[in-house]
Amino acid sequence: MDSSPTSHTAAPVPALTIPPLRRRYPLRRSAHYDAALADEVDTWFLSFGLPTPQQQAYRRTNHAYLAAVCWPSADRRTLADLARLAAAVMARDHEIDSAPHPRALAAARSFLNDARHHFTPHADSDPRWAPVFINLWQRIATHRTDRFMDRLADAIATYLTGCLTWLQTTANDSPPAGLDAYLATRRTTIAQRVDHLLTEMSLGLDLSPAALAHSLTKRLHALDVERTILVQDLLSAPKELADGETENLLTVLAAERQCTFAEALPDALRLYEQAMDAYDHAHHQLLHTELGRQPPIRAYLNALNDFNTGLIEWTTHSPRYARTAQADWTTPDEIIQPADAALPGSSGRADR
Repeated sequence: MDSSPTSHTAAPVPALTIPPLRRRYPLRRSAHYDAALADEVDTWFLSFGLPTPQQQAYRRTNHAYLAAVCWPSADRRTLADLARLAAAVMARDHEIDSAPHPRALAAARSFLNDARHHFTPHADSDPRWAPVFINLWQRIATHRTDRFMDRLADAIATYLTGCLTWLQTTANDSPPAGLDAYLATRRTTIAQRVDHLLTEMSLGLDLSPAALAHSLTKRLHALDVERTILVQDLLSAPKELADGETENLLTVLAAERQCTFAEALPDALRLYEQAMDAYDHAHHQLLHTELGRQPPIRAYLNALNDFNTGLIEWTTHSPRYARTAQADWTTPDEIIQPADAALPGSSGRADR
């Protein structure tokens, strides 16, 4: 899911061009993706009557395509739920991001409170957003374990806690000083730990505590967070910098090196390649363990790379970031024909 902390603004800067990020894995797209799926997801979200100033622009965001290239192996029902969740979280995040600081804090606290209640009705539910997330949560719960739903709610709450902490500590318009401090903060405000759960969901898996606690799994997840920060910050930089936003890797590097954003760009691209190298090395190590040889784990590791490629594809071409009237999606390397059945060795609902 797209995510970034609420940003403070400064004077807009000259347009910056980011070269296409080098994809290391094939672009795979679900065969379930079509106009009907996109319309189904958008119609569902818009039916709740939340403020959507430009409905056509909202539809061009194409959350169904995002889900189809990030989680191409999902069955159709799961793919639709993943797209709905992406649409709902992104829209609620955007409302927080665009609000004045006091209102943003209140909205973030409300979102966090809903997550801590596992998106069930409670005394302080937001009357506008509660119906969206209650409906969505009930949809997902019909085909997921209670344990998985608890893990997902906890992951969303942890992500929102990081965003709220960011909001509270940047009230004085003081961004983190230096690259290390920025990345430490950014690791808490990115939703990638949530997306790890959604990747499991796309495959009908619920990874066991033992698999998640394996040292190489933990390292791989940490490195996946790192590479996703770099993808998101690089590909969103032209839009964010043009809008005068200050919370981005390039603003931090430019300040630290006392150079322009364009001059900081090669360093940022180098960090991206280094993060991808580190991830690929850890991925290779895990594949050669007893855990990594299990079919469900191999499928999960492949799916993490699908997500990486899909995120690059969607963020590069989505009107949300490209600022174009229509998306110019890339022809996929492969169309995935999901079997709409669980993986070998998984019931789709059993803890693994």
